[in-house]
Amino acid sequence: MLRFQVKTMRHVSSCLAHGDCLGYAVGMTNQIAIGLALFIVGFFVMDHFVFHLDALTVVLRLIVSTINHMAFWR
Repeated sequence: MLRFQVKTMRHVSSCLAHGDCLGYAVGMTNQIAIGLALFIVGFFVMDHFVFHLDALTVVLRLIVSTINHMAFWR
């Protein structure tokens, strides 16, 4: 059951922009950001020492490819 009802799209955008959705936290908190960063770093550390999948190399190649693609369309 929903605790509140959104009436217009203007209210939705205002709610998300200002974080005043009737007491609900909408944005990312510092605790969530730190946890997410530790999870990502932990994944790359585990990949390097345990899995040997070279995930960091794959991610960096995809980033370089995306930058080159964006530079082409500039």
